[in-house]
Amino acid sequence: MMVAAPRRVNENISEAMECPICTQIFEQPRQLHCGHSLCAHCVERLVELRRQMPQEEASVDTSASSARPVTVSCPICRANTDIPSQGLPINYTLIFEQPRQLHCGHSLCAHCVERLVELRRQMPQEEASVDTSASSARPVTVSCPICRANTDIPSQGLPINYTLVDLISCFHTTQQRKRNCSGCERSVDYEGQMYCITCSSAMITARARVLCVTCALNEHSKNGHMISQVEPAMKTARKEVIKKIGEIKKNASALLLECENANASITTSINGYPGFIKERLGRFDVLIGDLAHVAVCPKSTCDDKVARAQRLARTHREVSGAYAAWTRDVVRQLQSLMVSTEVSLDLAVTAADTLPSTNGFTNLHGLTIGGSQGEGPSRSSVASKRSTDIARLRNIAAMVRSRAAADHMTEQRNHIGTLAEQDRTTNATGSMQHEGEPLNR
Repeated sequence: MMVAAPRRVNENISEAMECPICTQIFEQPRQLHCGHSLCAHCVERLVELRRQMPQEEASVDTSASSARPVTVSCPICRANTDIPSQGLPINYTLIFEQPRQLHCGHSLCAHCVERLVELRRQMPQEEASVDTSASSARPVTVSCPICRANTDIPSQGLPINYTLVDLISCFHTTQQRKRNCSGCERSVDYEGQMYCITCSSAMITARARVLCVTCALNEHSKNGHMISQVEPAMKTARKEVIKKIGEIKKNASALLLECENANASITTSINGYPGFIKERLGRFDVLIGDLAHVAVCPKSTCDDKVARAQRLARTHREVSGAYAAWTRDVVRQLQSLMVSTEVSLDLAVTAADTLPSTNGFTNLHGLTIGGSQGEGPSRSSVASKRSTDIARLRNIAAMVRSRAAADHMTEQRNHIGTLAEQDRTTNATGSMQHEGEPLNR
């Protein structure tokens, strides 16, 4: 009972603030003679329908005069109300914007109170209910449009009716939760809203596919669709959303940790880049310094160096060729000398065989062939002596070749050293000449 009481109060408030024809919140409410209220456009629709009805179907006779007020029936109590040409009066009780409470207990909108005050100040003194000529700062007295009781309006204005403010806020919240049925377009309370699970792909689209109970049963349930109430479905969806939010928070924490680690790694790398760049710049400065101290030789100097190198190579080839020819000539002469020596020795041996062995003979090419005086040379001694002399000649030839090679190498080294010294002298002279010239980059 305690839970159902507020719902019944909200339902009563909803019924009091809704137009019975369009079932929407009152827009420019007009009050009928019976006390019930309708929207201004709903009253106009009733008047148009009444004027379009044939005279025999009309509840009153309107043939006497076209200016006669049109009579309409209240859609709630069926009581008749004559609609004057200027229209029905506004029901200010149903229109509250910033409500202000009068002394009698009734409430008016703040701007309506301001309008009453302005009208009261514009009235002549004899028509005013109180004397306001004494002081312009004296509170203005207005009459309640419902009970006609007077209320003094202080300079700071009337107090706010917070009870009515809360009531209106609660009513607007209830109205905002109301939806029109997507099938029949009728307004459906939040508690009675249904939706088709089969037709709605997700809960986010269920708000646009609200159904009343009649449409849900007749149009969807008969076709085998799954029907559910919005309120329990919203609770289930809320739980799922909360669960997913928890999972997202966990994933977010893990991602945040990864981001922090990546940030630390990136920070370390960034902090190391200045030293790395400084080192590279140092190397670059060293290279720039080395290049700055390098004298760029002109093309003529380079050509001179190339020509000098070519002359050096040509001289080396000439010296090598001359040495090779000289060596071949010396070897050929030695070979010829050895052959002639062998022939002479052979002749000496032959002559020794034929000559009497009275005296030895000497001075044959500086070599002693015979033996001592009184003895004749024997064949074996002559052959042995010849072998010894040939060996000596061969040693002499080897010594000659070695000495010739050493002399040639010494001469070649001296010549190359002379050319290198000339080249260094030329380079030093060129460097001194080009010192101070801009670096050709």
